[in-house]
Amino acid sequence: MGGGKERHRIAHIFIFCLMAHACQQKTQPLRTSSKKIQMWAAALQGRVVRIPSNTKRRSTMKNRITFICAMLFLLSPLAHAKIVFAGGRMPEAGKACDIYVMNDDGSNLRKITNTPEGEGNPKWSPDGKYIAFTRDRPPHNGRQVVNIFMMDADGSNERRLTNHHALDNYPRFLPGGKQLCFLSLTKTESALYNVSLINS
Repeated sequence: MGGGKERHRIAHIFIFCLMAHACQQKTQPLRTSSKKIQMWAAALQGRVVRIPSNTKRRSTMKNRITFICAMLFLLSPLAHAKIVFAGGRMPEAGKACDIYVMNDDGSNLRKITNTPEGEGNPKWSPDGKYIAFTRDRPPHNGRQVVNIFMMDADGSNERRLTNHHALDNYPRFLPGGKQLCFLSLTKTESALYNVSLINS
């Protein structure tokens, strides 16, 4: 850890900045419903680490769930929790991310998108059946374009929810799962939008 000091607090997710020798808290306690564990985004490569709740010292290898770049990971709302995250194996500068899911103990890791474009910001629906996410699109007039997509939790039945020359980001399902909101940025404005999912 930064500055050579070892921290014993394990109830939160942290992002470690090795360059600044600092540790920043990023979330409230994150626990699965089936096991009392915590998730860590460790070091620069963002690997997900599993720490049992009764552990007093952090292990960097023994409890590591993934050996791929993992970021923006979320637990599903289901009783048997799954984790969805954006990442990629042995990432290099400019390499696009895909969406992965796995069990909360790190087993059954599966890549559920596989495109040349980058995907990110995965979000579970309230019932855990669907995942909303963003995908990079070809630039328009030199400006970045990102659209919102949705798929079943196993990666099937992918559908596009937005299709215009803007940066659509941060998708969130509204309570009930019938609508999804997102932030859209264009050259001249930014606005929040809702998308009906009744026929999606």
